[in-house]
Amino acid sequence: MSKRTLKVALLAVLATVLVLSFSSVALADQTWSDLPDTVTAKYGITDNQVAAISDGWGNLWKPFQNITRAQFTKMAVAAFGVDLANPATASFTDVPKSNYYYQWIEAAKAAGMVEGSAGLFRPADNITRDQAIAIVARYVAKANGYNLATMYSADDITHLLAHFGDAASVGSDLRDEVAFAFDFGITEGDAYGNVAPAAKLMRIQAAAFLIRAQGLVPPAQYVPAKIELVSADKSEDLIGVTAQATFKVTDPAGHPASGVLVDFDTMFANPLYVGNISAEAAVTNGNGEVTINMISAEPGTQRVSAAVSGLTAIYTTAYWLAMDEVYILDETREAENNANEAHTWAARVVVIGPGPRSTSQFDWYNVIDASFDPADLQTDDGVYKSIDNYNEELSMLALDESMRTLPGIGVQWKIVNIVDDNPLTTTVDETVASVGDIVEVDGVAIAAAKTALGETDDEGVSTITITSEETGQTKVQAIATYPEN
Repeated sequence: MSKRTLKVALLAVLATVLVLSFSSVALADQTWSDLPDTVTAKYGITDNQVAAISDGWGNLWKPFQNITRAQFTKMAVAAFGVDLANPATASFTDVPKSNYYYQWIEAAKAAGMVEGSAGLFRPADNITRDQAIAIVARYVAKANGYNLATMYSADDITHLLAHFGDAASVGSDLRDEVAFAFDFGITEGDAYGNVAPAAKLMRIQAAAFLIRAQGLVPPAQYVPAKIELVSADKSEDLIGVTAQATFKVTDPAGHPASGVLVDFDTMFANPLYVGNISAEAAVTNGNGEVTINMISAEPGTQRVSAAVSGLTAIYTTAYWLAMDEVYILDETREAENNANEAHTWAARVVVIGPGPRSTSQFDWYNVIDASFDPADLQTDDGVYKSIDNYNEELSMLALDESMRTLPGIGVQWKIVNIVDDNPLTTTVDETVASVGDIVEVDGVAIAAAKTALGETDDEGVSTITITSEETGQTKVQAIATYPEN
């Protein structure tokens, strides 16, 4: 499995949930006096969800009490719908058949969720975060057809755990599970970016953790047979702007397969591969589809794989472009207008980077040949040329070439003062105030202003219209702008 990009979101809580009483499983409409909506809402869950996987003590649920290994295991078995087990011989010497939690712990053992150590389970010990993560990771991995023992190389595990500031404190026997948990979004660490493996879990944290993890277990009735890209491939996007890719999973009959876990990776085969993705794993919706966001802060090629266990991974490519030049189109630069007559200026933004016309990842271009045939790429279909002004663009147009542009790039227009830079009159301020106001941007009327924000069209052009009630000169400035992060 390829290495992943750095995730930036931090999950504030992990969780542990449990069945602490000997009463029957709580009904869906049960409410505990110490578990009001103000508590559950903070964790993004409801008391009905909690009641479906845990018990309480009469009128109390004790949300802030630490949870034991036995209690968390019982809750995990309930959360994932694992069948109870009652073998004749106990798997752990400290959990005999007479133990209340025997059937749940044996069920978890049979499902590969728990392992124990030296024949002991230590049911009364408070569970730690890494132990809880491991229980969930093992079940989610197995339910989706992944083998944790062979899934990652040592380098993969090191890379994934490096996202945690305290990765070194993760026990050697749980590194596979914690790496998988991060890889598939089961946990992203605490508010400080640490996994805090030895920290204890409160009951409310445990419940929230398990309830979230339930969504990563696919329904048994869906068998994924095919995954395909249903959005456009080889998109061209401006760095700093989010792009999306959508994939669809279907069953053998061609019907949408919902609830299927899809794993995403960004490739980094060489330095020109760039980009980040979110999410790095997600389940398909009712239409069998899942959408990821892609973004990059630098120009280059992004290559993303989408994989479902048992199926061949598929890929999509995004080309991230940077702004190369912005200039005023000359035919609109100078004109004589009477007072109260409108005058229009236009500016073009040229972009540069790799793209569908590149013959390699090193082939970046800002000019394209009009004879481009995507089925027959040629080196001169996309080329780099120095373009600083409209006169140089005219030279390109004469060769049947056009500027490479993108729609939707912001252009900051501004009426600026005219400065005479005569070196012989340095002691005299010869600044002349421009006259007029911007009254229209990209064909849309606005209130008269000295500044306005436009946006490039399909030709990479933004326009403004200016009028003035007085005679004089007007100078405008156009600045192409990257989106604010």
